[in-house]
Amino acid sequence: MADEPAFAASTVADLVSCVESYLGAVCMEAPTERRVNVLANRHRLPGGELWFCSYGEPVQIRFAETDYLRVQFPRSGRGTTLLGHHRIDVVGHQGCMSAADATLSFGRHFKQLVWRVDRSALSRKFAAITGHAPPRQLEFDPRLDLTLPAARPLLGILHDLVHCVSGPAPHRFVETELEQALMVTLLTHAGHNARHLFERDTAIAAPWQVLRVEEYIAANLHKPFMIEEVAALTGCSARTLYRTFRKYRGYSPAEFSKQRRLCRARDLLREGPPFRAVGEVAAMCGFADLSHFSRDFRTLWGQWPSASRQPPK
Repeated sequence: MADEPAFAASTVADLVSCVESYLGAVCMEAPTERRVNVLANRHRLPGGELWFCSYGEPVQIRFAETDYLRVQFPRSGRGTTLLGHHRIDVVGHQGCMSAADATLSFGRHFKQLVWRVDRSALSRKFAAITGHAPPRQLEFDPRLDLTLPAARPLLGILHDLVHCVSGPAPHRFVETELEQALMVTLLTHAGHNARHLFERDTAIAAPWQVLRVEEYIAANLHKPFMIEEVAALTGCSARTLYRTFRKYRGYSPAEFSKQRRLCRARDLLREGPPFRAVGEVAAMCGFADLSHFSRDFRTLWGQWPSASRQPPK
């Protein structure tokens, strides 16, 4: 990820200053060499930030209690996160989730992606999904086993998000939806102190609620799909809506949204400028992956998106 350079340091003094200024943390230990090669890139998201950090040499950084959840994904090398008396290795296929007072140690050549997500945003998302207020504070299991099947959707969405923000001109529509999907996947797949609320049976929504969601989706294809908005619109949880859609429609609200967006994409290709870029239309309609968009488009319409573009006059 090379989107927005947050800081780079070539001396220990610069490193200490950058850690304090940009991370709001304290550098406890730093390389003894006078020259270092430290790099940190950041991309601001609607509900948080995505960081790539590479320190090159062993570094130890102390963070105070935060108002965001810190989700660490190792890329290479070895790191550790110390939470009280618990030491979490961040290496290979194990990440770490923390919000409390923590000390992060970076080994030589350790690199990681860090997703910082606002905890209040996660709480709002949780309430929209379940229809229940979360505990006073959502507490996540610190060890994030990335080898488990439950981690695959999380890693897939993260990959798409990194790909999106690493492009020359990240599309806000797409990255907003990907971040929303990342939040939902984290809440529904990761371990936390409110998982039992996902095990409860859900009710069935009324027909008018299903129709209202469909009307809302059709009228707001130009906007990111937010489950909080449809939950507020109908007065029932997202889990209830999804269960009702599956029972009476045979598809989910997300699948209905994708079909309507593919319809919009065909209209944009037909009515837009001659030979308009397919990637531009895909992003305008909220599709993160051009190859997936093309395949879905061909499945629905029987031709590739490029064949639907308006020919020159």
